Amino acid sequence: MKRLLIALAFAAGMVSSAHGQPHSLALPVAALQEPMRATRGDVPPDWLAQRAIEREWGASDDSLYTEVSVAGWKSEPTALLASALLPGAGQLYAEEGSGWIFLAGEVAGWTLRALSVRRADDRTEEFATLAGDPYVPASGWSFDRYEAATGGDPTWLQTLWVADREAFYLALAREPAYRAGFAGDAQATFDRYRGLREEREDALSRARTLEVLLVMNHLVAAWDALRAARFHNLPLRRALPVQLGTEWREGEPRWTASLVRRF
Repeated sequence: MKRLLIALAFAAGMVSSAHGQPHSLALPVAALQEPMRATRGDVPPDWLAQRAIEREWGASDDSLYTEVSVAGWKSEPTALLASALLPGAGQLYAEEGSGWIFLAGEVAGWTLRALSVRRADDRTEEFATLAGDPYVPASGWSFDRYEAATGGDPTWLQTLWVADREAFYLALAREPAYRAGFAGDAQATFDRYRGLREEREDALSRARTLEVLLVMNHLVAAWDALRAARFHNLPLRRALPVQLGTEWREGEPRWTASLVRRF
């Protein structure tokens, strides 16, 4: 309404100017102060805001969606999962020779770990045999010999022997007071006993280190396999005029091609 009144005033002024006579048009203040209201029919077409609409066609009832096979295409999720389970498998799947390096590292790591664990078991058996049964006086270490040499009470050691055999062997190696319980040259027998235990601990430490390296080999190999698959597919992506992607469907990896239209 406000727009209409202003237009009438302007038209009246133009007419008066054409006849050489001044002319004024008084407009109600309320009309000028009335807020502008417009119906849908009053809005000019050029007032419509422009909108950018983006739509992607995929699997739907009213669009064409077809899965095809690309010769030589390697699934990136498959490569990653394969090397995560068996380092090097994903690289070999992606036709990259570096997979043999990861695979060789995996075999070497497990072999060295097995040897380290076996060495630790052998040393455990050796120092346990050296100490023997402490209730037998002729053993390498005995309660009677310890009690006779020091006058100490072996009750706590007897409790460890029954409840926690490893804690018993550890106490013999760490407590200087228990050296008197070893047979023959007590100091020499003790040194041999402690040396066997240290070799056992070194072997177990190597085994734990190798386990960490094996885990790292799986992680690095999985990431590298993903890179190998992407590099392998890069020339194939450039040769295709459609947008490609990968996904898992019905328990197996597949790639998808989609047409994107913007208007």
